[in-house]
Formats: sequence, C-alpha cells, structure tokens
Amino acid sequence: PAPAPAPARALTARDAIGELLKRGQEDASPSELSNQQLVMVFFTFFSGWRQRAGVPGSIDLTVDQKQMVILLIQGTLGTIGSANDFWPRVCAELADESDPDMNDLRFALTGMK
Repeated sequence: PAPAPAPARALTARDAIGELLKRGQEDASPSELSNQQLVMVFFTFFSGWRQRAGVPGSIDLTVDQKQMVILLIQGTLGTIGSANDFWPRVCAELADESDPDMNDLRFALTGMK
C-alpha cells in the first residue's frame, strides 16, 4: 500500500506574513497605491487569510494596534529607497518577535502565534 500522506503542518502567523510578502509584492505596489489603499490592502489580506485558514472571528484591533499598523505603513513608505523594499520591510517589522507589542499585533491580525 502507498504510504499515508504526511499530516498537514499547522499554519502559523509566519505563514501569513510570508504570504503577505509574496502577494503584496505581486499585487500591491506602493508606487501605485496611496497610504490609505496600502492600509486597506493590509487589513483585507489578513481578513481573507484568517478566513482561508479557518480562524474564527474577525480582526479586532485596539486603537493602539490600529495606530501601529498606520505608523508601520507610513513609516516604511518614508524610509524605503525603492518600492521593492516596502513589503519586505513591513513583513520584517511584523515578524519581529523581540517586540511584545508586535507579538500582540501579529496575534490579533492572524489569530495565531
């Protein structure tokens, strides 16, 4: 008999960030979108990701967490030399495990550790 397929690995917040990096670079160039549109892309991505991953509930961020996202996007736009650097920098910041506030934000966005 054929060997049983390996069980699917459980998704993590890092999987979401990796997908955001790939899809952001393919579909959401900061040279073509406004700050507001990039914020909408960010939240729309995580809402859809949660749905695809089977995470119940919707994104529920605190006022401070919403502000963190806006500052992350605006700050990154203000410091990158090339539009190609935008999504890698945003995703690197989001993946920073040394920052407890970023850990909380990542969990609020993905519903996962």
